[in-house]
Amino acid sequence: MSRQTNGTQISSGAAIFWGVLSVGIAVALAFMVDAHAGAPATGSLQSAEGVIEWTAKSRRHVSFRLSGYENTLRFALKGGGVSEVAAALEEAARSGRTGRVLHGAPNRRPIFVGKWVATAYQLEIDGRMVRSWEQTNASYERDNRIFPWICGGLGLGGVYLIVHGVRRRAESAA
Repeated sequence: MSRQTNGTQISSGAAIFWGVLSVGIAVALAFMVDAHAGAPATGSLQSAEGVIEWTAKSRRHVSFRLSGYENTLRFALKGGGVSEVAAALEEAARSGRTGRVLHGAPNRRPIFVGKWVATAYQLEIDGRMVRSWEQTNASYERDNRIFPWICGGLGLGGVYLIVHGVRRRAESAA
């Protein structure tokens, strides 16, 4: 049975479905994401150095290229300080300065374009530290702390929808 609520109809079956789906997503996220994880350890990162050839900023990252390095590098928004990194990279690209980065293994992204991209975790320009691994790691850890809250909210919302759907089903059967 459906009930009219503020111009929308909500069936008990739909409430139960969305509740179970929300709880399932919450459980999956809880097992997939380590809330205490930071950036990869420095021992697992690679180093690249070269003149900064170009840079491009988007909403989610700053991309750039070093001469002598075949892959595009990206500094993710999750790493924090993106505005500072973008400004330093733009200035360095205009003046032909040398950059040095610590980065992860290159991944093929996006698949349909076929580019190899490596995530940068530390950036130095002409020996001046722009963003250290420690700063990036702290930002990753802060960012990952939100996942337990997301999981909890999804889980509680899902339980509410399940209870609501079961009660509605019981009311309509009576």
